[in-house]
Amino acid sequence: MNTTGIICRLTHDPELRHTNGGTPVADLRVAIPRKRIEGEDRGASFWTVRAWAGTAEAVCKYQKKGNKLAVQGYLDQDEWEKDGVPHQRNYIVAEPGGIEFLDPPSGSAKPAEPEPEAEPSKPTEAAA
Repeated sequence: MNTTGIICRLTHDPELRHTNGGTPVADLRVAIPRKRIEGEDRGASFWTVRAWAGTAEAVCKYQKKGNKLAVQGYLDQDEWEKDGVPHQRNYIVAEPGGIEFLDPPSGSAKPAEPEPEAEPSKPTEAAA
């Protein structure tokens, strides 16, 4: 079984790109806080979450750096060789619709706060 679920924050504004075939894709850099031990902050783990199609479009449209997300997906790995040196990269692939926004979307308008009513102006006395 290959499944993972995380709560994380975006470390960069997401950017949408397209494959040669035109499919939307976004590689999201996220931070997953490590569990505190005896109140000590232990930092975070940094991962890439790959989102495809409508999920990628929605995240790029409505989310920004610092926003909190819940991600359901699976682990994947790219392997390649460059200059005779093998490389690999592990990442999380989000399931279709597998990203939930835990902060209000940044593209949505917040309800406007009513302006406080101005006090009625006091009549001024005319100079004589």
